[in-house]
Amino acid sequence: MRNGDYSIDYAYRDNVVSFFRSKGFVTQVRENSGRPDDDFIYMSSAQNFVRGGGDFSKYIAEVVTANGGRVFEPRGS
Repeated sequence: MRNGDYSIDYAYRDNVVSFFRSKGFVTQVRENSGRPDDDFIYMSSAQNFVRGGGDFSKYIAEVVTANGGRVFEPRGS
């Protein structure tokens, strides 16, 4: 049980951010707003979006693509 310890998740996130910044991408990290609708709107406006494996990310990717953005898909999808 995590008991509120998300340090592994944050370390993973920081590594992903470092990777994309090292490749010249401008990245932003937004802390969880606690409101999924706000998060959906924010992420859907991205020019580049790294898709996760769940449906929430799938729907965001569809909006990003419809708006002319680029979606990076997980391997094997």
